[in-house]
Amino acid sequence: MQNKVIVFSDNQNLTSKCLEKIEKSLLKRGLFDFSFLSCSLYADCVGFCIDAKNSYDNAIIICDNDNVDKLVEASKTDTDNLTLIQEQAIKLEQTTTYRKMLFVPIELDTDKFLDELLQSKDVFSCSIFGKSKNFVVSKFEEIKAQKENFDYKIITNSAFLHIVYYSKFVDESVLVEKFGDGLFATNDKDLVVCCGEILRRNSLSISICDGLTVGKISEKLSEFDENDKINISESLIMFGDNSFEKLGIEKTFLDEHGTVSKETAFVMAKNLLKNAESDLALVVSGFDCDAGRCFVAVGNKKEIHVFSSVFYGNRNERMENVSSFALFRLLKFLKEKY
Repeated sequence: MQNKVIVFSDNQNLTSKCLEKIEKSLLKRGLFDFSFLSCSLYADCVGFCIDAKNSYDNAIIICDNDNVDKLVEASKTDTDNLTLIQEQAIKLEQTTTYRKMLFVPIELDTDKFLDELLQSKDVFSCSIFGKSKNFVVSKFEEIKAQKENFDYKIITNSAFLHIVYYSKFVDESVLVEKFGDGLFATNDKDLVVCCGEILRRNSLSISICDGLTVGKISEKLSEFDENDKINISESLIMFGDNSFEKLGIEKTFLDEHGTVSKETAFVMAKNLLKNAESDLALVVSGFDCDAGRCFVAVGNKKEIHVFSSVFYGNRNERMENVSSFALFRLLKFLKEKY
């Protein structure tokens, strides 16, 4: 069964978020056969709707609320049946071909209306970090070759972070064999949720010193659960040498080791634990443009580990990848120690 998704809005940021959300929603229903279209012009959307109506089994149209009625009128014929769902979404069904269309305002939660249009079946998911997408594809192709009626879909959120939905159960031991430490969850939990659950379960406080992502890591952890916040003892964003002074790191030390080095990241974490009196410290250094890397330190009062990796892309992509890298290292430390 083929499924078509059309998103119509002149807000590009809203369109991108909506596409990602509905893709995940479809995959969670075990629906792997779908295609996407996005547009910002009403005339284009009308054309896409008419084409989808005549060539796909199901079509889902997500658009601004003001345009729903107009698009329905432009798409339907006298033989179509209309159903209003919870007075918010409209289902249009062709009585002669069994094709269905669902019109949902972009302002609403699309998820709650999809069951009116689509049949669900079992689907599973896992989260993988630190592997290239080509590597993940190759390993799932190996699984597919051994499983009958097996299908999968990969959503890549950053250069290192992938969520894989698959249509038939695969034992976790098989996934561990394929991905090792790169497999951090098999229930579609993201890095923030995985870290947050362990921090909250053990009543751990954490201090964060951020020299690159402008508070992105603290922001993500703060949004983990608005009803039961993670205890972030301190969140320090590094700007200039005075930030190092706040951590008690002298200029002579920085002159010897540099502001972006494993030695400096280690001392930053050590002093952060001491000054903030928290259970854990997470440090992200600045970015070494020549080497294309930064350092991440994570630890407690007993031990501190320092990691580095190379990060590509523009500034926003680097920030997203570095924050994912830091959270993954925090998660590994939490799993090993707590």
